[in-house]
Amino acid sequence: MKPNESGEAVRMGQHVTVVDELGVRHDGLVTANWGSHVPGCTSTCINVVYVSSDMAKHDCYGQQKEHMSSCSHATMTTAPGRYWYVDPKHARDTERCGFTMYEVAYGEDQRRQREAHEEWQKKQRERLEAEAATK
Repeated sequence: MKPNESGEAVRMGQHVTVVDELGVRHDGLVTANWGSHVPGCTSTCINVVYVSSDMAKHDCYGQQKEHMSSCSHATMTTAPGRYWYVDPKHARDTERCGFTMYEVAYGEDQRRQREAHEEWQKKQRERLEAEAATK
């Protein structure tokens, strides 16, 4: 993927810092990169999802998420908000582990599901062995 003018290349699921319309900073995850699939095109416009900081946007599931479409890079806008950038600390973390946050979360979820299934299988075997021993 070709980096944007700031030298930042982002992938789906990667962490970015997004600034909303009110100028509030959020940790966000990239859901689409509008320059990544076009040869020679720079990646300055993305879709991003983040947790709302508006306390009125809270329900029984927790704090609601916000989506921002066609969000420009900080270097490509003069607006006081509605832009994104890569925090150097998080960029180093991503490079070091070689995974995006999405990939890490997905792998962790798969591991938990596998462990739960293995635990269920173990209990089933123990139950069947106990039943067989009493017969």
